[in-house]
Amino acid sequence: MKIFILFHGFGNVGDFAIFKGTLRVLREVAPGADIAVVDRLPVPNTYLDDHAAWVSYHRLFHGLFGKVVAHTVSIAQLVSGLKPVVGYEGGEGVLWHKGGSGYDGYHGSIPLLLSAMSTMSVARLFSLKILGGLSLGFYRNGFEKSIIRNFADGWNYILVREPYSKYYLTSADVDEERILLVHDFAFHTGEKCSKRVEELVAEIKSYDSKPRIAVSIRDYYYDHDPMLYNSYIQFIAKLLKTLTREFHVFLIPMGFSGTHENDVKFIKRLMEDRVIPDSAVPLYSAAYMDPEEVVCLLRNFDASVGVRMHFCILSSVARIPAIHLYYEHKGRGIFRYSLGDRLPSISLYGAIRDPLATINQIVGHIRKLIDEKNNVRRDLERIIKNNRLYNQKLVKQILHGLPIKS
Repeated sequence: MKIFILFHGFGNVGDFAIFKGTLRVLREVAPGADIAVVDRLPVPNTYLDDHAAWVSYHRLFHGLFGKVVAHTVSIAQLVSGLKPVVGYEGGEGVLWHKGGSGYDGYHGSIPLLLSAMSTMSVARLFSLKILGGLSLGFYRNGFEKSIIRNFADGWNYILVREPYSKYYLTSADVDEERILLVHDFAFHTGEKCSKRVEELVAEIKSYDSKPRIAVSIRDYYYDHDPMLYNSYIQFIAKLLKTLTREFHVFLIPMGFSGTHENDVKFIKRLMEDRVIPDSAVPLYSAAYMDPEEVVCLLRNFDASVGVRMHFCILSSVARIPAIHLYYEHKGRGIFRYSLGDRLPSISLYGAIRDPLATINQIVGHIRKLIDEKNNVRRDLERIIKNNRLYNQKLVKQILHGLPIKS
């Protein structure tokens, strides 16, 4: 079996975790598969396993205009109305889209259109196409709805991580039988305790007079509204000030690239502006770790509080209770679909409107989760095992042409 994973790069450790988890699932259900990762730019070997290799878009096209198409595929497909590009060399194959969140109307109609065109220019060349582990479908108008519907019609199976995406897709008249719920593939992340993690853990363990709390913050949506953004920063300041009174607080950055300021720079800026208390300890190197190393690192905390959803997922994989501060429907939906009510999720927008009440709520949750530490870890062990088995079963059914029983 030949499997091509369509790849659109990494913006943070969470993207890396999705990709590593996807590779792990595919290896478990199709151990003999020949896997190639397709992207314009080379994929670092550290992202791949021993039997997966990067393949340039150039390898998928040949002929006089092959290289031109490979570099200007979005424009070419826009002009041609999504007609298939001819000249694919590989014949039959499975195309698996590793996951992402660019196929929605959050950032406008034109970005949605270009994302859909670019991906479908490759997708239409393959016999079996699977859009795996996404959150997608949100639209604001009839034009965006038609883009979503036409884009989804090009895939045999659409795997979504939360019920909201399924709702939006079915509302866009996409065939419900092809829309299947899965758990985020980051739940399949393993654990790797490298030397650099062990050195960091030794530093963390020197703080032993109070419970240790890992915190993830990010610079995101609120930057487009100055008043809301300032309220967000003030909430972070009040939260961290309160947490450091009762706990040892460690800041874990998870973002390392992209158009938004990454977490490392964001934390450094807030440190310089005295928003973050001096007693909070930033662990900048975590942003550049393999997600399996991050899991090993997180095992050394008593609880975590995260704005980044994948930080909370990796905390749960480490069997550490996490409180998720969600800022949009997909994060809330993923967390609740996969973890139920076992771990708290709190609206970040609500927190900004009423910071003191929310901070008291967070502190109360942390105390309770630490008191119930053994029960929480046992429950997370069971939940994550079931999530993984569910995903494995569903992916196996799809790849091997078995009846779908989700």
